[in-house]
Order: sequence, then structure tokens, then C-alpha cells
Amino acid sequence: MAITKVTTPVTGFESPVDIGLKIPVGTNSNLPTGVEGMIRNDTDEDSGGSGSTTAITHYNGTDWKYFTSTPVIDPTLVLYLNANDPASGVSNTSWVDVSANNYTLTSNGTPVLTGTSPQKEYDIATGDYFGLPNTAPPFGDTNGVISVECWVKLNTSNSRAYWFSTSSTTNANEYFFIGWLGDNSKVYVAYRNGSSSNQYFLLGALSGNTSWQHIFCQLNGTTKEIWINGIQQSTTSTGTGPSSGWVDHISYDTATSTNIGILRKASVGYGSANYGQIRYWNNSKTQAEIIAFFNERATDFGKTPIT
Repeated sequence: MAITKVTTPVTGFESPVDIGLKIPVGTNSNLPTGVEGMIRNDTDEDSGGSGSTTAITHYNGTDWKYFTSTPVIDPTLVLYLNANDPASGVSNTSWVDVSANNYTLTSNGTPVLTGTSPQKEYDIATGDYFGLPNTAPPFGDTNGVISVECWVKLNTSNSRAYWFSTSSTTNANEYFFIGWLGDNSKVYVAYRNGSSSNQYFLLGALSGNTSWQHIFCQLNGTTKEIWINGIQQSTTSTGTGPSSGWVDHISYDTATSTNIGILRKASVGYGSANYGQIRYWNNSKTQAEIIAFFNERATDFGKTPIT
């Protein structure tokens, strides 16, 4: 006798932030809030009379359990912005942090949420930027952010993009930023501490273009790294400041400001680019993790995953 099982998978288990385990929390008569699916606990029943040589395995399909999300929260994730996630990419003036921290961003100018899934993006052009809270740590004059990821596309081959900058609110020579300067064909991890005689720019080659790029930068111990599309880059540098200097190296004269879309707050240098996803973490990541981050959205942005 044929055995019949329900094999259609239960869908809808995706979490907007993290993928986690699902645990049973109810029965048919006790539907919990936030249910996303359900699963059946099959039981075997042998049906064979005395002397029978055939036993029938019957899947009764009566013991259903409801499941809800239990995300495994990454405690190292500081900020998570995803324009393609309707919980994050809400409107032109609202890009919502969907990390566990739920930081509030302040819209300045007229950023535009545009594109179609899976390539929805924020166009942050000249005159536009998002301000992050001056919460220290992780922001302000601290090293609360150690690694930074961005899916970014320049508006023109000579445009610039800045997806993490902390600077003095009054002194244009006190800043730290991570960005892509298309006119210079370089990715920058850079700081200036008071003057050009105390600065250090780490540079990774990337010609100005209008294709999507996955750029990951971090401080790994005392070494800065630049990764483009899952591959660590050979870098050059300029400046006489300490090569390991990060956000807290700068002696900010006044209050600091952390932003997305500008180089610095005083004597503002605007970018002009589209941003699909930005994530900050408070620690450095391994090669395997960085490749995994790239692969997560590679096909969404027209790239080939690394295998």
C-alpha cells in the first residue's frame, strides 16, 4: 500500500533582520500572535493483524503546531539599512535601522527611495544626507564601528559616495570617512587630524563607474582592509599619520557628527550615489564572513556569487 506524506514546504519563514530557529508555540486552538507558518508532527501507526506480513505506516496529519520567528540576533551588528526591505526602506525621508539597536536616522535634503525589487535603493545626491545619532558608543568619537559594508552605485563615473563619516561640526580638518571617489578611481579609508600633516589615507583601486559594487572596509587588529566584491584588495597609502588610526584617533575640537552621504559636516563635501544596503559591525570579520556577506545579495545587484 502506498504511503502518502505532505511534502510541500512551509514558506514565509524569512525574518527581515536575521534568519533564526522556529520553535512551536501553539496548537490549532491556540493561534499565537505573529505566526508565520506551521508544521506537522507525524506519528507512525502500524496496522497489521495477527500474522500479517505488511504493516501500513499511516501519517495521520492531526498533530499540527504553529511556529513563529525567533531570530538569532547578531550582537556585533550595530546598524542595518536595507532599501529593499519594506521594514527598512520606508519612504524618501525615512530609512529605518532594522538592527536590534533601531537607531533613528535624520533625513537632510531630499533623498529619494527609488528602483524596483530586488534593486531598491536610496539616491543620496548633492545636498542630501542621512544623519546618525550622536550616541557614543557606537558613534561619536569612539571606535564603536569597526567594519562597514555597502552596496553602492555612483550616479556618474566622476561622482563620490560616502557611507560612513564622523567629523567635527565646526573644524573641516577633523574627520574620518569611508567612501568611493569616482573622480580619483579610489576607495578611501581616511582620516585627518587637524591638518594635512597629520592624516592617513588608505586607498584601494576602483575606477569610477555606474555599476553596483559591494565594498567592505574594516580595522582588523591594527591593519585596515578594503574588500571589493568579496575580494581583498592590494592597497596603497598616503600621509604621515599612524596607519592604524581609526575614528577615535582624531582630536575633535567640538562635538562630532556621524553621517551617510557626506564627507564631513563642516565645509560639507557631498556625495552623489545610490545605496542599496549598509551595515556596520563593532568587530572585524573573517574572509569567509565577508564573502558570505557579498554572496547574500550578489545576484540582486547583478554580480556572480563566489563559490
